[in-house]
Amino acid sequence: MEYLSRTLVAAELKNKVVSDFRSIVVGLVFAFPATMTGASESEISEGTFAMMAGGKCDLPNSSDCYLKDPAKAGVVIDNLASAGVTRFLVPSTELSELRMLGGLIRERGLTFYTYERWSFEASLIDNEFSCTAFSENRISKVLEPLRQEFGSTFAGLHFKDEPPETQVEALGKLTDCVRKDRRLAGIKIIVNLLPIHANAASYAGTQHAGAMSPIEYGVDCRLGQISDPEKTASMVGKYSAYAQSISDVVRPDYLAFDIYPFVRSLVSCPAAQRLLLAENMSIVTNLGRSRGQVPVAYLQNVRSLGGASGPDPFQYASFHELRWFAGWFNVFGGSTFANFVSHDLRTNVTDVQPHTQGLLAADNSPTPLLSDQASTYGVTRQLYKALNGVSHIGFVDSELGVNKGKLAGWISSGDFIVGEYANADQSSSRLVVASRNPRQSVRGLIGLNSWWTKVEQLDYETGLWSVVGNSTNAIDVNISVDPVIIYRLTR
Repeated sequence: MEYLSRTLVAAELKNKVVSDFRSIVVGLVFAFPATMTGASESEISEGTFAMMAGGKCDLPNSSDCYLKDPAKAGVVIDNLASAGVTRFLVPSTELSELRMLGGLIRERGLTFYTYERWSFEASLIDNEFSCTAFSENRISKVLEPLRQEFGSTFAGLHFKDEPPETQVEALGKLTDCVRKDRRLAGIKIIVNLLPIHANAASYAGTQHAGAMSPIEYGVDCRLGQISDPEKTASMVGKYSAYAQSISDVVRPDYLAFDIYPFVRSLVSCPAAQRLLLAENMSIVTNLGRSRGQVPVAYLQNVRSLGGASGPDPFQYASFHELRWFAGWFNVFGGSTFANFVSHDLRTNVTDVQPHTQGLLAADNSPTPLLSDQASTYGVTRQLYKALNGVSHIGFVDSELGVNKGKLAGWISSGDFIVGEYANADQSSSRLVVASRNPRQSVRGLIGLNSWWTKVEQLDYETGLWSVVGNSTNAIDVNISVDPVIIYRLTR
């Protein structure tokens, strides 16, 4: 079946690119109840996307496949929804199974996106995209029936994951094909980019795709700094051009990227880890803002098992590390997240044990990573709501040479970074502050460019704002338990 090959190829791609990049914890949980119905558009937006794998559907001759069992599928959807998932990137599978999933997702007031890699590639004739073939074989047979039956619950199309440069033009024609078809009016498109340190084979879509090592993009891990600025500039320039081409040619509604910083090579080299995050996040969020596309960051909801997943395995990212990553994304202007991946992954269908742990085990039961994601969502949802009504206007990051912003005139320490948000007249503003490194306690001052009548800090435990300053032009920063803080400034 199609979903079997889709999930295994997705796992292979992630291992080639992501793995080379690369205890249940009780925390705050402000997630949707499993039986939620009638979610508003804003509530959907507060939640995350989730890339769904097959679970036991990936095993040969499995009689325990959730894509064939409504009861099991309901468990999958409810477990993921409990951790904040509102938009399901469903596996590529048969229409009958998509209808079953769609009905369960609609009952809960959530949305789903179909995966179009296989239908897209099947519509390439001599490497040229055929809208006629896609329309006849995919839109008429699958997408139109889903849209007619589920309306806005069937929210969009998940285009090919991590597309190489060679397919950008063809994907742009796929967008043209979809957008001109009245049967799919209002359908959304999400595209997930390569990470910034992808190697040349990844860009070309050929064998040996993976990630560059820090020294290849100019970082000396021993010295903890950039040692070859030309290599760094080359990496950033190439990725900027690649991301811009997809943003301009494919024109997705959601521009996603997947850089997973908690792998051996980056955890042991903080200079490389911080460089990649700052540049990747800055590029994608700038493109999104300038083109009306929503930037989306994938969270590392995976960890390697049993020494598998190649030479650079996924390390465990707890809710603390995930909140830290989310805080960085907020600093650079992003607030929408996706989860990789729903289920444990296997390299081959014959593997008895998975090589990578996801949010759910093969039997659809929660793994410890689901608890970490639920706790992370408890913070990211509040940050999303707190940033509603204000726009990103800049950031302060001394490592990038940005020492002051429009709101923050100076910061006393390089151990934290600051994101700036404001409404049109800057009468109400927000500052998002994240620690430079995960699990780092930080004290310092932010000197403001003007006086503010009131400064408040959001309490994640209560969900309420508490006053931390009156008639002031400075903020005393204290990062301890949570790696990200948000302040509300009022004239």
